[in-house]
Amino acid sequence: MIKRLGKSESAHIDQLSDAVLWRLNFGEMLLMQNDFEWFGTPLENIESAKKWADSYHGRRKFHVRVPTRKEVLSMPANELSPLLIGWMVHSPTEIIPSKVQIELVLELLCQRSDTSELAAVIAMCKQYARNH
Repeated sequence: MIKRLGKSESAHIDQLSDAVLWRLNFGEMLLMQNDFEWFGTPLENIESAKKWADSYHGRRKFHVRVPTRKEVLSMPANELSPLLIGWMVHSPTEIIPSKVQIELVLELLCQRSDTSELAAVIAMCKQYARNH
């Protein structure tokens, strides 16, 4: 049996639909923001890279950590350099950074006050971006 809705019931449903749509859109924005936090690398790729590296039994050790924007801006230079080098050079396929990702990293590195300490990794990032 189909029941016809009155005006107040219909208005209530419209309000609920708007709230649900807002939550869906807000959730998508949060998801995009989280993805962008790792320079656009999807969390699924990071998890897949970790899973693959854990099951890999070869001689080579893979780097499975993608830096966040916050880390690039605030991590001490002596910790950040190996993290960025590992990401660029020793990552599984799922998380190898693109030229655009490294250009975004460079923008953030140039905003830091300790760029002289990061000169080598900045040069490496520039070279990486030129060749990819």
